[in-house]
Amino acid sequence: MNGNQQLLRNVAKESFIIRPRKFSFNLLRCLRNKKKSNVPSSTVEAGEESSGPQTTNMVADPENLPAAKPVLPSRSNLQLAEVDIQSDMLLHHPFSQWTLLTLNAASSTITKLSLKLTSEASSTWKIFSATLSLPLLRIFSFTNEIFIPWDVPLFTDVEDFLINHPGMKNLTLYGVGLPLSTDVPRPNFQCLYTIDAHPFYIIWLMNSLSSNPNFLPSLQGVTIPSDNYTYSTGHDDTLFDSALEAISSFPRNIALTLTFNFKSDFEYWIGSHVQAGVERSVISRLVHVTRLSIDNKSWYEFSDATIAIIPDWLQLFPALKYLKFEWEVARNKARLTEPQYLATISMLCQKLETMEVNWRMFDLELVRKNLGVCSCDRTDC
Repeated sequence: MNGNQQLLRNVAKESFIIRPRKFSFNLLRCLRNKKKSNVPSSTVEAGEESSGPQTTNMVADPENLPAAKPVLPSRSNLQLAEVDIQSDMLLHHPFSQWTLLTLNAASSTITKLSLKLTSEASSTWKIFSATLSLPLLRIFSFTNEIFIPWDVPLFTDVEDFLINHPGMKNLTLYGVGLPLSTDVPRPNFQCLYTIDAHPFYIIWLMNSLSSNPNFLPSLQGVTIPSDNYTYSTGHDDTLFDSALEAISSFPRNIALTLTFNFKSDFEYWIGSHVQAGVERSVISRLVHVTRLSIDNKSWYEFSDATIAIIPDWLQLFPALKYLKFEWEVARNKARLTEPQYLATISMLCQKLETMEVNWRMFDLELVRKNLGVCSCDRTDC
């Protein structure tokens, strides 16, 4: 049994995380060693003479190496539940074929497939979407650090993959090809439970509701991230608002998560909505958003001005019952949980029942009761 076959056997029935330094380079090293063992060579030591033609060491010239027999995965050895690909080279020649064969070899057991790349190959994904079938796939994530990278997979090819996997429950999309703003989804999302995606894809998904309000019968949660614009021009507030406008058409209660990658995204955006007020802000039309999470992904500290207007911004949500601040730095947590601050939020947001800050829970109904105000329908409070 060669080294690669032993490696594949060792990960049977386990999660499979593929990174350049953890797998791909090991594969390269194994193949290189195999080539070395097949090449006859001799080295003439200093001071020695050779009467016949000399044979030089061929290892330094890869073009003259004989082709090594590819190491192909075996269905009997590979029973993976989760595959996490974080190496770009595995979607490029010469490894793309091996990657596809490996995924197909474990197709009967894979329930989660995640691809997090920095450069993509549209031609490779077109082949993958047409030939890869994972009948038990429930979680699929296709993301890129840059929005949008070079050689991006066409959205139609991504859609083809989604069509072939109707049992998917959790979907994450960022940094692949874009649909038109008027496109209606072709896949059947009867099982989709949560989606975490750039505003473009949220708008695309919600377009399905115009023709069939029951198109997303299982959907419970939507996450919208702001742009990761390290390599782009900046956060597009109008696009963010368009995604929320699309969500406002959702006919049932839903949980909304807003992920902000930069401090300016959150501070400027909520300020614009407070200034717009109830009459003009799209937030006032989110009548089915009962749960809201704010994900401070960059761990930035809120300015005093932002802390001051957060209660007014929250007041715009007409049906909010549960509020969560995630991954807040210590300074933010201290200010968000001050008794007077909690009292202000509880008074402005009469329907809000629970507020959570970094996993610490606050009963706002109890806060209102202690203030002598009750927003429930009971007469014995």
